[in-house]
Amino acid sequence: MNPASPIIIVSDIFGHNDYLTQFIADCKLSSVANVIDPYSGRSLQFDGQVDAYDCFTRHGGLDALTRKVKQVVSTLTQPCFLIGFSAGASAVWRVLADNDCADMIEGGLCFYPGQIRHHLTLAPLSPVELIFPSHETHFELQPVIESVRLLPNTQCQQLDVQHGFMNRQLVAFDEGNYNELCQNLSQKKGSD
Repeated sequence: MNPASPIIIVSDIFGHNDYLTQFIADCKLSSVANVIDPYSGRSLQFDGQVDAYDCFTRHGGLDALTRKVKQVVSTLTQPCFLIGFSAGASAVWRVLADNDCADMIEGGLCFYPGQIRHHLTLAPLSPVELIFPSHETHFELQPVIESVRLLPNTQCQQLDVQHGFMNRQLVAFDEGNYNELCQNLSQKKGSD
């Protein structure tokens, strides 16, 4: 990650909230990070994951979020680094494979990008690291990992964590892995 590159963080279905703001601070990215979320910057409160997912789909779902990322990337004057979480990670995956965006993306980091299972024919044009949980509740994860592991520009890592482990508001939050990954991001941004 080039220290001069802007960073675009693409949220999960919960949007831009205090937990995402804390992640940005913990990674020391406040001065360089911009957030794209499904709700155009409005901080919404949800009664759990089902409520958040319903709201996400009412706001256009993954297609709308992907369009937002493409739109922001198309306005940049220098290549950016993309970081995405869950639905946001799947939007990042789709944008990384878009020829129109390739010149403006240095690379990406995708946390638990489960929806990429619907986009396995795409291949990233910039380097990306995919961080998967130990399992997914709604689908078989191993075939997805095996499909993307061999693609060019793709690194896969599977951790002994649950989907959502980077989100403090979820039961799945894993403080140890969160702290380690935040420290790694902070060091990469400061030392490249």
